[in-house]
Amino acid sequence: MFIWGRPHFIAVNKVGRTLSQYFAYVDLPAGTGYEWKPQYFSGLDAAGLPTFSPNEADASAIDMDASTPGVQPADEYDIVNQTSVAWVPELSKWVMFFGGGVVHLPLPWLPNCGILELFTGSDCKLVDLDNGTFRMRTADNPWGPWSAAQPLIAEGDSTVPQGQFGPGGMLHHPDCKDPGCAPIDVAPERVPREVGYFYAPNIVEQWIRPAGDGVDIIWNASTWAPYRVFLLRTHISR
Repeated sequence: MFIWGRPHFIAVNKVGRTLSQYFAYVDLPAGTGYEWKPQYFSGLDAAGLPTFSPNEADASAIDMDASTPGVQPADEYDIVNQTSVAWVPELSKWVMFFGGGVVHLPLPWLPNCGILELFTGSDCKLVDLDNGTFRMRTADNPWGPWSAAQPLIAEGDSTVPQGQFGPGGMLHHPDCKDPGCAPIDVAPERVPREVGYFYAPNIVEQWIRPAGDGVDIIWNASTWAPYRVFLLRTHISR
């Protein structure tokens, strides 16, 4: 079993609260007497081969940008949210989807940044919301190094009803009045200016398929306002 993990969903890079990613694996032998014994990636040796340790304290952060010399342990993006990783045989690559947005509308009990304040406290206004973008990285090995991130799909500017917030878009905007606007599924009087956001990208590994000059990645993503799941396709050329 391969395991990737981060210490949090959301960073505040402006004050040095960055997010790193870690990797571990667990053998799952058949038969009785099985014990949960993760082996944590603990860096590369002098020959560039991965080393592993049974001690969590020895874990080393993965390089998150192979285009830059040395190990880049901190993710440059604040909104990381959930991460989905899959092996894509047609590309001989590991593929990672991550990112999205977060609701930051002030609430009576969270007056500064709404739900975002739960994750980042008083630093919430320093978070780079990055237009709610889903991003992709690739790597030859599960412990990296991972490529620089590329955008997949973005929410756009939530202050105006256009793009994903406009007619035909996936996200609700209170000023979008066209019949093709995404609906709201909570009482408007509860949160009058509620806008939607993307979160939780999830690669459906069984549906990855060759297509033309590359491969189609089939994945789903959740949206808040309206609260539902969309099925999406991303084509990656070889």
